[in-house]
Amino acid sequence: MSTKLVDAGVDQYDEANKVGQEFLDRYQDRYGHRRASCVPVVNYDVARTLLQALTDAHPLSPPGSQGSTRAGEDVARGIRAPGTRVSFGNWTRRAWMGAGYLVARQLDAEGVNSHLVDRFGEE
Repeated sequence: MSTKLVDAGVDQYDEANKVGQEFLDRYQDRYGHRRASCVPVVNYDVARTLLQALTDAHPLSPPGSQGSTRAGEDVARGIRAPGTRVSFGNWTRRAWMGAGYLVARQLDAEGVNSHLVDRFGEE
């Protein structure tokens, strides 16, 4: 019995997400290069979420910042499929969610660039 290796994996980067692409455009304009992967965009989303929570926290405390993070759930995020949101509600702590949340990508032969294979959960 032989085992075939799967050549596609679940990733967070989706070039169809305009929020993420606009961030990468600004990054490229400022620094002169562009990394089309999930790492810069994930960091952008995390920083935006933390800054929003701390800026909107009343009072500036853990409960205050948690409440302000919940209030920002309607802000579109740059990672994953278009329309992905962040939520830290009372009963969920997983952050990114939405239709098309899972994005499958396949690496090229050199293992450097990838392309979209499919989005899962899209409506």
